[in-house]
Amino acid sequence: MIPLAAASLVALASLAACGESEPTEVGNMADPQAEELADAEPVDLPPMERASNSYRCDDGSVVYVTFYTGDTQVGVRGDRAEPQTILQNEAAAETDAEGDAEAEAPAETGGPITFSGEGQTLVGTGDTITYNGQSCSA
Repeated sequence: MIPLAAASLVALASLAACGESEPTEVGNMADPQAEELADAEPVDLPPMERASNSYRCDDGSVVYVTFYTGDTQVGVRGDRAEPQTILQNEAAAETDAEGDAEAEAPAETGGPITFSGEGQTLVGTGDTITYNGQSCSA
């Protein structure tokens, strides 16, 4: 009976330590970059993946497309093992060239969105797209 009582007291003592409300501080080191970080410009995070689709084109080829938030860019590749080629939204690129850093997504123009770069063009964001001049369906 005595070992059981001793174990209960040890457990009770260890639980009593959990009631401390102040965290334990170890050392008193200041952040060496605190001043630089306080003066730094805000950073825009890269867009997140919104959707990924594979499309079969008129010539029988397959293109894998990753759409990103804000429709500012897409990633395309002809094989899942290849790295993506990032195509930029043409309207968003024109907005950035005019110096409007606040604009994230282009205004609606009524037509499909055109992405281009590195000699490639993709038009659309739905179940049917046009990739390098040929129609492709999901």
